[in-house]
Amino acid sequence: MTRPLLTVLCCALSVGALADSTTKIEKQLSHEYELLHQAFRNQDTKAFNAFYAPGFTASVKGQVTDRDHLMRDMDMQMKIMKVSSWTAQFEKLTVTGSDVAAKVHRHLVGSVPKGMDGKPHTFELQSDVVDHWSKKSGHWLLTSSEALTMSAMMDGHKMGGPR
Repeated sequence: MTRPLLTVLCCALSVGALADSTTKIEKQLSHEYELLHQAFRNQDTKAFNAFYAPGFTASVKGQVTDRDHLMRDMDMQMKIMKVSSWTAQFEKLTVTGSDVAAKVHRHLVGSVPKGMDGKPHTFELQSDVVDHWSKKSGHWLLTSSEALTMSAMMDGHKMGGPR
């Protein structure tokens, strides 16, 4: 086999292996998102918190929130919200070693059985985020999340957030 042909063949095999690797990681992370969403639906704070690395940060419209603040907020939301659907659809994965940047479209639909006014309310949140995952000791952990867009509605009326 000539050297140029061998080089082309090696490159083609490498691209195929990378595609297989990316597909495998996407399946793994899809499973992680489902488990994360299930923990929220089941109000399992311990399981939910376990997905987030100790130094996790979330940024929304330039405001950065640390892990402890986020966990307190999510714990409160778990107690007041009933989630009927929560999906994460991958738009792009960038793999660098054991780290992954996942651009994801999230869609959450739920209800608040008893709002501050004592009445039930519907809630819907759609967002585009870049989640950063890192594989440590065989487990995927979220290390940071950046909201690119966010649209929240309560009872069909738009709420605030980055656009």
